[in-house]
Amino acid sequence: MASSKAKAILTDSHFWVPFLVLLAGIGLLVALH
Repeated sequence: MASSKAKAILTDSHFWVPFLVLLAGIGLLVALH
């Protein structure tokens, strides 16, 4: 049970990391312009 929960958290982070990076990139572009 605990391992599956940890796996779900890892999968969730792998989904959110590129999204956060994309948001940060857009934020930088807006700040520079």
